[in-house]
Amino acid sequence: MKRQFTRIALMLSALALGFLCAENMAKADDTLNYKTVRIPKLSQPVVYGINDLGQIVGVGVDESGNAHGFLYAKGKLTLLDVPGAHPGTTVPTAINDLGQIVGSYGDDTTREFKQFLFFHGVFTTINLPGNPAAINNYGQIVGTFGSYSNSSLGEQGFKYSQGNVTVIDYPNSFNTGVSGINDFGDIVGRFYDAAGYYHGFIYSNGVFSDPIDFPGASFTSLAGINDQGQIIGGYPNNAFYMRTARFM
Repeated sequence: MKRQFTRIALMLSALALGFLCAENMAKADDTLNYKTVRIPKLSQPVVYGINDLGQIVGVGVDESGNAHGFLYAKGKLTLLDVPGAHPGTTVPTAINDLGQIVGSYGDDTTREFKQFLFFHGVFTTINLPGNPAAINNYGQIVGTFGSYSNSSLGEQGFKYSQGNVTVIDYPNSFNTGVSGINDFGDIVGRFYDAAGYYHGFIYSNGVFSDPIDFPGASFTSLAGINDQGQIIGGYPNNAFYMRTARFM
């Protein structure tokens, strides 16, 4: 399960970056309000996704010291453990407004890293090439997977829709990562250039945008996009919000 634990470590690192970005956004806008979310019966909670209804998914540790995925909605906690998964390896990463949850788990029998969809109380293993990062309300899933066939740094993005997988690889880039999708199918992420700098991008209707760079920053990454075209992203030690091509 070495690969699985490596993936969890990477996701935790990404989450820490997200908290850092949020902190810096708060410094720029002191109208933001914070409230600590207490997940009942779980300690050390790490949250990965939230939908428009305020439903939260993540992972935490129960009173016996065992790790679980969870859904927390309207004060109710639901533990998420894929049947047949190695204990503590179910990691839900995103939820849409329909309550569809996607994530990853380690298969205790095959010792393989797999992905799942949880909907109406049922877990379904789905054939994704890598870890899911987001799911829209049409069930389209995006994420990133490792491949050395076309990317020298080992990662490419993907979009999963109705059983079909589309590889997302920014032209002439090294290492493409995908992190968000809206209901119009607009996708955001980041890619590395030949010099090792990373830039944000939008992928819409089969067309890539020009590289997106926060003014004056050598590194820019886009994290999410909503149906109004509002985009959140980050550059070293800071976060930003933009609408279309305007940084805010």
